[in-house]
Amino acid sequence: MTKKLTIFVLSFAVLIMFFGIISSNNLPKNSKVKAEVLVNESCNDTEVADHPVLMKENSKTNYRVNVLDYGAVGDGVNDDTCSILRAIKAIEDANDDNGTNRFNSGYTLFFPEGTYRITKTIKITESNIRIEGANSSNTILYAKDATFDLVIFDGTKQALYGSGISNIKIYSPNSTTSGVALQFINIINSINENVEISGSYDGLRVSGGGKLYFHDFLLTQTNRTQGLEIGKSLILDGKVGIPSDIHFTNLQIVPNKDNQPYTVLFESGDGVFFTSCHFHGGVLFRPDAKGVLASFFFSNTYFDSALDALVLFEGSADSYRNFMFSNVYFRDAKDGVRINTTGVISNISLSNAKMSEMSAFGINTVTERLVDSIFSNIIFSNNNEENSITQGDILLMGYGNIISNTIHQNKNSNSGYAILLHQFSSGNTVETVVTSRSNYKQLIINNGLDNVIRK
Repeated sequence: MTKKLTIFVLSFAVLIMFFGIISSNNLPKNSKVKAEVLVNESCNDTEVADHPVLMKENSKTNYRVNVLDYGAVGDGVNDDTCSILRAIKAIEDANDDNGTNRFNSGYTLFFPEGTYRITKTIKITESNIRIEGANSSNTILYAKDATFDLVIFDGTKQALYGSGISNIKIYSPNSTTSGVALQFINIINSINENVEISGSYDGLRVSGGGKLYFHDFLLTQTNRTQGLEIGKSLILDGKVGIPSDIHFTNLQIVPNKDNQPYTVLFESGDGVFFTSCHFHGGVLFRPDAKGVLASFFFSNTYFDSALDALVLFEGSADSYRNFMFSNVYFRDAKDGVRINTTGVISNISLSNAKMSEMSAFGINTVTERLVDSIFSNIIFSNNNEENSITQGDILLMGYGNIISNTIHQNKNSNSGYAILLHQFSSGNTVETVVTSRSNYKQLIINNGLDNVIRK
């Protein structure tokens, strides 16, 4: 009797284990059961496909999926790539995105505090899937010496709606010689906040898309191996469409200044807004083949320290116009704003600003392509630190431009000039120019044609 009972109990236990294994592949949506995942570096397609199934009954509810439930460790040593990809695959299988999920609340892929080592790209390809950490100080996606793209929201085949990232740090230190830390490709209606990107080759890239909001982003590359070639902290391009209605608030860029003259590259965009931002390193406007680089707005922003110009316009575009700078400060570079385009650029407005400590020029137009622009209510302080008689606060070429209500201060022993209207300038207006505590050799030099000067 005892022997039969023992056999029965053992058989029953085997059945429980059998059905338990089967049912573990259908974990409920809020399950805290950790999936049995091998932590390894290969992470092939079969391993990713083998995941617990998520079931979502209410499309109006956003479900949080914890990466720890899929085998992630978060200790900075074990490779968590496969576990993360399993969790994403489970979400995408449940999401069943056929284009209508833009109206659903979707899923959140949640990372508790920890350091998650990744060795392959983390890619989101469906709408309304968000990546969220506990906080950007202690929740880290870690890829030392990475030469691959780390995180991509990819709407190349079909625009993604509502996908985004928040409360996390993407950390790729040392010898990163290629790859982008965070990419948004054709993403629409996306809110992203409290993100730090540290040490990557390229930091944040936005390709096409619209109605994207970035709040409290820190982009830094100071922890890279010194002397290596470096990319850009921020890039906007038109590879899959023109980025439109893009908003940045409280953006901080801290580059590896020793070998990164331009930290920001704008190749395409129409309706891009920066508020309360701090740019270390230069900002380069260089249009791509899409031919539209227009309507950029900078307010309450600090352009600080660059190896060359703080803002450089070059190249040409079918639509190269409307750049508004208001309540801004430019400090410590060769030039503050340099305009060196091969095509016409129009409607640059720089107002309520201060430019100081440039080694050459505050505003420097290298070609005569600037038209219909205005520079007003600007304080120029101690520029032309090289003490050259051929340099000064403003060198203006082009036509139909206005310089108004400017104050010029310079204590340098040989301050050159305050304003030079070049021989390739015509039909420009200069009015209400004031100097104080200055050693300018000449205040205004007019070598152009039909320029109007009202002191």
